[in-house]
Amino acid sequence: MIRLLLISLLPVAALVAATGASADTRTLTLAPSAQTIVYGSALVLSGRTAGGLANQAVALTSQPTAGKGAQSLMSTLTGTNGSFAFDVSPTISTSYRAQWGAGSSSGVTVNVAPRVSLTRAGELLELAVTSDLSYARRYVWIQQRDARGAWLNVQQVYLDGLSRARAAVRLTPGRSLRALLPASQAGPGYVQSVSPVLP
Repeated sequence: MIRLLLISLLPVAALVAATGASADTRTLTLAPSAQTIVYGSALVLSGRTAGGLANQAVALTSQPTAGKGAQSLMSTLTGTNGSFAFDVSPTISTSYRAQWGAGSSSGVTVNVAPRVSLTRAGELLELAVTSDLSYARRYVWIQQRDARGAWLNVQQVYLDGLSRARAAVRLTPGRSLRALLPASQAGPGYVQSVSPVLP
């Protein structure tokens, strides 16, 4: 009786194994050319399919870290070695995933930093912060580099309804300066940002 039961189970086990073997096991990679970009900038997401097959359709989906749900973004065909690339310009921190048939890559997140500008206007400093958000009543730090090269907070400046500000700041002559937008002021979906350095 026991031998008959074992024999009767063999076809079932073979069927399960065959079903698992036929599952789609296609895999692919995806990597960004930059982990963090400044608002308004672009980057490249590139990858390769397993086996290096050419003329394979690869789709890209995006998932903003705040706001909208996942959505299909674009598609392309792989090159001769299975490679592919997408040019993207996220305006908010976004997670991307590439899909090839039933297989998909791991998700990769690209952070977006608001664009911070700092210029001199006579004895005043002019600031502006740009992203999809308003920065009214949020602040930035004016910083200067000390003799050891560390950045020190000098003055906190609040932005107006246009996300701009003009301020008179007492600075140490001959030292570089910049504006820092802390992560706490960047808003949902954005990371800390700094302006270009002024000599």
